[in-house]
Amino acid sequence: MRAFALEGFGDAGSVRDLPLPEAGAGQIRVRVRAAGVNPVDWLMGMGVLKDMLEHRFPLVLGQDFSGAVDAVGPGVDAFRIGHEVFGVHGMPHAGAGTFAGFVVASTGTVTHRPASLTPVAAAALPLAGASALMSVDAVRPAPGDTVLIAGAAGGVGGCAVQLAVLRGARVIALTRAQNAEYVRGLGATEVIDYTTRDVVKAVRAAHPEGVAALLQAAGDAAALAGYAGAVRDGGGWPR
Repeated sequence: MRAFALEGFGDAGSVRDLPLPEAGAGQIRVRVRAAGVNPVDWLMGMGVLKDMLEHRFPLVLGQDFSGAVDAVGPGVDAFRIGHEVFGVHGMPHAGAGTFAGFVVASTGTVTHRPASLTPVAAAALPLAGASALMSVDAVRPAPGDTVLIAGAAGGVGGCAVQLAVLRGARVIALTRAQNAEYVRGLGATEVIDYTTRDVVKAVRAAHPEGVAALLQAAGDAAALAGYAGAVRDGGGWPR
């Protein structure tokens, strides 16, 4: 099969022919239609995670994918050849990624792709969508709560905006001015350009009691600590 792989950490990588992987017990092999790109792929390629996770070379990067089931391993009942699926490969090591014509994936990290979701959209969703869902679940916004989301125009942040709105929350989106129309289209009711305004002062001016929760989808620990002053209890941690 054709795949994009690296021979070593920091390598530019190249497209080459690699053996077709075989599906083992509890696994499926998928013909990849689209693959998502995430920051973790760059980190793996640069060796930042080499002490945390086994890396096998040639290193095929990529976590997210969508495609059609090409083969099923022993013990697999929920998927058949031809089923359209999406998810993450779920392998316990790096190197058997989705930047390839085929990928082997654990059935525990894959689901059926609904017809309403295009292959490209499905491939962009798994890691970002799951991260956003876990974040929104953690702060548990109630209907009518106001939630401040930093990095609202990014992959995780954009999903978090929509999930919070679906739960009845009002969202204040922190993003650059050029993204204001985009995040409003996702459901944000207020937008603050963090590059030109003092975020805490702006939030407290409109919401003197503070917001119910803060979701940090972009920025470092210092930014998180600074924004925490906008939260009702000054923390923004799960309630």
